[in-house]
Amino acid sequence: MAWVYIPLPRACVYLLRAENGYVKIGASFRPQYRAMSIGGMSPIPVTLIGAWDVQSARETERKLHSYYAPLHVKNEWFDLGDSHLRELITWLDRIGTRATDDKVQRE
Repeated sequence: MAWVYIPLPRACVYLLRAENGYVKIGASFRPQYRAMSIGGMSPIPVTLIGAWDVQSARETERKLHSYYAPLHVKNEWFDLGDSHLRELITWLDRIGTRATDDKVQRE
């Protein structure tokens, strides 16, 4: 019997923004589904800002949590404000590729 290599999908780093302005920095194989799941549990609306294919999503997520620790609110939620959010999106655009709507929804 021969072994067959089946590549697994890579996780994406994603950003969610709650109606109160807080931003969730997370990693998921299915960010659109994750956003809907969190939105269904949240008492306030959340919006998926975007998802990025990066080399190591979990490691990138950990680094971002550490970098933005002074702005940490609870769990994976941060009070970034507009300038920090723009900085973060610009950085993610540099190190990764924005996941297309098709990829974000199908995985």
